[in-house]
Amino acid sequence: MKSSDKIQLYRSLESGNLVDARKAAVLLPRTELNNPLYPNDARGATTYYYFPEGEALRYYTQFEDIKSYIMINTYGLKEVVYQARTDTTGNVVEESGTKPSKDDLNKTYIYFADTIFALGKVEYGKVEKNGAMTKIGDKIFSESNTPVESFIQEIPDEIRVDG
Repeated sequence: MKSSDKIQLYRSLESGNLVDARKAAVLLPRTELNNPLYPNDARGATTYYYFPEGEALRYYTQFEDIKSYIMINTYGLKEVVYQARTDTTGNVVEESGTKPSKDDLNKTYIYFADTIFALGKVEYGKVEKNGAMTKIGDKIFSESNTPVESFIQEIPDEIRVDG
C-alpha cells in the first residue's frame, strides 16, 4: 500500500464517515496476540464482523469457532486483544488475551456476514442487546475482483459516535 493510501485510510478512520472508517479499520495492518487461536476447521467461507452501533474503532470477528475482539490502537494498527474458541453450542472452551468488559458486550451491534469470495454476497443487519438479529439487507457482487472491504455497507439512520 502506498503512503498516500495509508494517509487516506487514517483520515477516514479518524474523522471519515462511518462506512469509510469501518472499511479503513478492516484494511489496517493487524497485530496478533502472543498466543493466537486458530480455527479447528477453516473450510468455512463466511466471516462475520460485528461493530458496536455507530462505531468503527473496535469490532468483533467470527470465523468458524474463533471469535476475535479487535481494537484500533494508538499506533493505528488493528490489534487483536481477545480471542475465544466456542463449541457447537456457543460455549467458550478456550480463551486468549484480555476479555472485553460486560458493558462492551451489552450493546447493539451492526453485523456484516462476508461471503464475497465464496458466494459473491454480503448480508448485513443489527444484533440487539438481547441477541435478536434483524437482517437489514444484502448485496450481490458480480465481479470477481471485488475489494475485500466492499462488504461494509451503509446502515440507514446510523450515525458515527466515535470519530
